[in-house]
Amino acid sequence: MNIIENLRPNPLCIAFFLALFLVTSNNNAFSQYAKQNPSKAFKDLFVKNKEIFISIDENTLLDRPVSILQTKNDQLIWGEKEGIKVFDQSGALIKKVELSGRGPGELIRASQYNLTESNITILDASQLKVIVLNNDCEFQHEFLVAKNRTKLHAKSSKGNYYTLNELMLNSETPALSKYDSTGTKIAEWGIVPLTAKTQRANQNGGGITSDGRGNIYYSYQGDFRIWKLNTSENSISIFKNKPSYFKPISQKELQTTQRARKLFYLGYKGTRLTGLFFLKPNIILQQFETGNPFNKPKEELTYYLEIWNTSGEKLASKIEIPYPIAWVDQNSITLPTMYPSKILQQKGEIKAFKTFTIQISK
Repeated sequence: MNIIENLRPNPLCIAFFLALFLVTSNNNAFSQYAKQNPSKAFKDLFVKNKEIFISIDENTLLDRPVSILQTKNDQLIWGEKEGIKVFDQSGALIKKVELSGRGPGELIRASQYNLTESNITILDASQLKVIVLNNDCEFQHEFLVAKNRTKLHAKSSKGNYYTLNELMLNSETPALSKYDSTGTKIAEWGIVPLTAKTQRANQNGGGITSDGRGNIYYSYQGDFRIWKLNTSENSISIFKNKPSYFKPISQKELQTTQRARKLFYLGYKGTRLTGLFFLKPNIILQQFETGNPFNKPKEELTYYLEIWNTSGEKLASKIEIPYPIAWVDQNSITLPTMYPSKILQQKGEIKAFKTFTIQISK
């Protein structure tokens, strides 16, 4: 046996460790930068790389979107409560898909759209089901989810679906339910916290995302924590770094308030978590909303990002953004140029969105 030959480095191993080094080095650089600059402006951490236009005329009847997504060929999916509008790369409306109804593939009230490599998934909060379409918006199949109130879902790289549960049926109600690709429930984890209570009454509360490596991250509207489910180890860890501006809701009020309308207004007494997003290679964005528009005098809404790595280290805090994130893709985020409700009121060619890539200022 030639010992020298056995000691030759394996090219695949070299490539793996080089990639690992680059990811780790980049993350360490980000972490070091964030520690030296704990509250940097959005423009210092993100660089604009493109603008997205859509054309609206008298025949383009848009409803307020539930979710907005962009496909790999740059088509824009405008997901509404009862249907879909599709815009091409030039911003022209090319397809309308009506989904209103109670039959297979039909919606009463969509609460979230997700886009994966092979399909579009829609969670119908009223009928408690997930509808699966292909990328041409054609119906494939659907399945029912557990009856413990859910509006949000994520799909893992292995094709499983996870729903974020909101309704506390008892003190041990699981926070996450896992379904296989056919819709069979196969596992549950965690416990729905009391802070989930106001989320049930708010369309935009909470967040759930997957990192493509078997980990699911989730947060609830009235909470600053992130729960991380490691499915390979069947364990949950919690990220607990509270933002300086975070205002909690009174535990007493959470315990005693029951009606949906009162829960809706109660949610605005505190800081609201309104989104959780994964960016490659290992970044988690937490999106918060502050301000109470129902107060007198009215308080303006302000949006902040908290930036973490997937190991639970806070990298940057209180990054103000002008509007809530519309969608994320790879290592970029897309923001609207105005509230989507105002986009509906425009005519002609509208500069509707701007895409930004995360970076570190030199």
